[in-house]
Amino acid sequence: MIPITGRLIRAAGLDALELRLQDRRATWLWATLVVALVARTVVAVVFTDFDPATANLWEYGEIAQATVEHGHGWIVAPISMKSSHLADPSFVYPTAYEAPLLIWGLIGLFLLFGVSKLALAVMTAFNVLMGTAIVYYSIRVARALFASEVIALLVGIIMALHPVFVFSVATYHAVNFYIPLLLIAFDLTLSTRRPTYALSVLVGLLAGIAALLRTEYLVLIGAIILGSLITHRQWKMTAVAAFAACVLIAPWTARNYMVLHRFIPVSTEVWEVLFVGDNPEANGDGKSVVDSGAYERLLGPELSAVPLDRNYEIAVNDVYRKAVIEYMKSHPLRSFVVLPIYKAALFWIYDIYHPVTHKLLYQLQFWPLFVLSVVGFGMAARSGCFAQPDHRTVLVLFAFQTLVMMSFAVAPRYRMNVEPFLYAYAAFGAVGIWGSLRRRLLISKPAGSTSS
Repeated sequence: MIPITGRLIRAAGLDALELRLQDRRATWLWATLVVALVARTVVAVVFTDFDPATANLWEYGEIAQATVEHGHGWIVAPISMKSSHLADPSFVYPTAYEAPLLIWGLIGLFLLFGVSKLALAVMTAFNVLMGTAIVYYSIRVARALFASEVIALLVGIIMALHPVFVFSVATYHAVNFYIPLLLIAFDLTLSTRRPTYALSVLVGLLAGIAALLRTEYLVLIGAIILGSLITHRQWKMTAVAAFAACVLIAPWTARNYMVLHRFIPVSTEVWEVLFVGDNPEANGDGKSVVDSGAYERLLGPELSAVPLDRNYEIAVNDVYRKAVIEYMKSHPLRSFVVLPIYKAALFWIYDIYHPVTHKLLYQLQFWPLFVLSVVGFGMAARSGCFAQPDHRTVLVLFAFQTLVMMSFAVAPRYRMNVEPFLYAYAAFGAVGIWGSLRRRLLISKPAGSTSS
């Protein structure tokens, strides 16, 4: 246990509990994971829509379904996915709109089981298992940062029952697949591990897989690799990791060039999400701009004029790119100063625009954990934790996540990228607050008094 954590645990009167948890590490770990698995299973059974006709499959599922039904060996998207174009509602076009890995997985399920309730049930089962893996690796993150079983247990309880993470398994989003990869990458690059070429290759492959699930994860895992480089300063190891990531992504990039005739490393979605975050009606939040009909008001004629041919996605992408560049040139102060500040505030403090954040269940979990995270982060900074390598890596990750958010637009779901790390600091803060309250109670207790 690191000295600052040891002092906090003793001040909080939790040293005996710390020892018991050390002795029974496997017991409490398995108990926490069982709770996490049961909670996610119940939510999945009760709240998941397994009917392909009504379920929200996100773009991943829409592309997978269109590919199985109309792709003829090519990954294609339906015109209905992003357009109300009425000329030919059955039109499909070659796509690289989303990172492809989850799409490939769904295509495999649809080929095996058809576009059916069974296919979606299997997808949900994977969601539940990967969601439980997030809990496990969040515990490992907390233990690595603070070397305390008490703090690791607190993080495990938070993550096992956290409503946002629990209810995420009732969706068909990729969130439960890419977050574990970020946590595993952090675990593999801890300062306590000796860097090797084999480990560097593994981390690079994780970065590549994560990028093929969610484009910006190449940046986020890149931040973790950079944090590790700052510690071990072995450039060759970092170069090996970068090369491994590029090798894994390269076939998809080559496919995109062959099919779409553009250099697209992973996804064409970049310019659209840039537009959502940088336009005359932008407020920093993504959903409010999309739901308000800003696309139609600002770019309706240009988007409707795009011809329905195999170049459709690239032509639409060019519309977004032109709009973003023109807006940034004509409004540089708002684009590069005002909106980024809004986005950082919405991400790190509270997204006042998104309807999910207005729900009571979200509020009940958010504010206590937010306050504890701020307190714990401040305590960690004051006690010198950020002079330690792994805490510095967390800072680098937070900085890169902030840059990503300042570039695009915010949604509460994106906080899930950093919350497993934030909640380690929240648990640290909770122990510190309890220790402070305990000292005050002991000081105010009359001399010579005894407790029954």
